[in-house]
Amino acid sequence: MLRRRELAWGNFNQLSSRVPASAVDSTTGRQCDAFSSKLSIKGCNDFAACFDENDLIAFLLVRQDRQGTYRVLLSLYQYSTPILHPQAARPVFCIASLAVDPVLTGTRMDICGDVIVVALSSIKQFFVHNWRTGQQKSVLPISEDCDIAFLRDDVLCLTMPITLSLEIYHVPETGSIRHIHSFSLSKEFFPFSCTWIESRGNPNPTRGGVFPRHVPASVPFLDKPEEALVVFDFYSGVSHAQPSTSMVTHRRSLLRLLPPSDQWLTINPIRMDWDQWGPKILAGSMALVKRKPSQPYLMASDIFTIYRTARSYLLLFMILIETASDRRQRVRKT
Repeated sequence: MLRRRELAWGNFNQLSSRVPASAVDSTTGRQCDAFSSKLSIKGCNDFAACFDENDLIAFLLVRQDRQGTYRVLLSLYQYSTPILHPQAARPVFCIASLAVDPVLTGTRMDICGDVIVVALSSIKQFFVHNWRTGQQKSVLPISEDCDIAFLRDDVLCLTMPITLSLEIYHVPETGSIRHIHSFSLSKEFFPFSCTWIESRGNPNPTRGGVFPRHVPASVPFLDKPEEALVVFDFYSGVSHAQPSTSMVTHRRSLLRLLPPSDQWLTINPIRMDWDQWGPKILAGSMALVKRKPSQPYLMASDIFTIYRTARSYLLLFMILIETASDRRQRVRKT
């Protein structure tokens, strides 16, 4: 099996996509070119994909009611059909009601196993739900804007640009998630005025480390997602156009530095300084680069259209975001 997947890299077309080709820009009403989607999702703020394990794509929607309250919804689709996901008991459910439009201040989300996580910077909270049942597992405060990456199906990493740290949380199958560890970053190497830390890794971990069932044998894939790399890009300033520094390491390298897993439900968070876990300790499995790496986001022609890469073979989706005035007009019409 692994040999066949290794050979598959030789003729793999990175630009292939099962998803056609056009969409309607909700800000103009005009037909526009797209690299993507079979789905036309209006009012979409962000999305997360879990193709390999769950054949799932989740959209974060914002709907404004007549009282002016913004309802933040998760809409779950089966990627291969695409229809509302048949394994979700509630394929559309509300996670928050807000007085402030979250489109204006950004959101982040990710999926691993049965867990979907959404960070809302406008209210400094992140939400953890079981996407199959729609039940909420936890709502926790966050002190600043952060990105999200799963290191394992039960280990979540939040990137904190102001405090320059990676905060690690345990996501148990039952009960609330717990803060278990903190990796401090070097202010000498990383920009002191860091305003954003982008995190990403492919492939995503799977529940119990099981090989994802929706990966065709012809597609190159690592046998264990924990062996894959995770990348952290560090930005300064307000534009976030290009990262000034990048850090690349294996997920397993960070996991090995955590406290024993049998202590995670009772332990207080442990803070580890840079010289206790940085390149001096992780020599051979960590790279620090001051350069301009390939961007995980492609710049669009206007601020309402965002292109985002998903999965290692660069499948592209286009998210068309409505402005607050668009929503108000639609609410008045209904």
